[in-house]
Amino acid sequence: MKIEIKIIQKEDPLVKMCAAVVQKHSWGLDYPVKVIDEMRHSEYLIAAVDGKKLIGCASMGRGASPDKIDNDKLWFGNALILQKYRRFGIFKKMYQKCLTYINKKPGPVFACTENLIMVSFLLKNGWKYYRTTKDESGGICLVFKK
Repeated sequence: MKIEIKIIQKEDPLVKMCAAVVQKHSWGLDYPVKVIDEMRHSEYLIAAVDGKKLIGCASMGRGASPDKIDNDKLWFGNALILQKYRRFGIFKKMYQKCLTYINKKPGPVFACTENLIMVSFLLKNGWKYYRTTKDESGGICLVFKK
């Protein structure tokens, strides 16, 4: 396994692949917002690849708040590693790359999730619970702030 974490540009074909993977394995195919639309408005995108195979991704963008509170703030999102590649520290490497980006930006950074594994990861990495909201599908989403 030769994993590479790389920054990708919005025009890179990997963006569409990332969006498809997140839509299928995280958001759901019938979620009312399309991941590709959010990724096209991101200011920082990374992908984890094993050779030529996409195995994960994450993005940083503004205006991704599901309830429009804290819009125009920086949001960490679309973070996913395919299940087969979990527990190898790959997500942590992706997060470190995002953290480098975050540390160069002024102001708070937010993340919104209902995934308990992600909640635990955020709390272990210094994020603080900020509030609870509803996502675009009406589901509960916990908002964290760094």
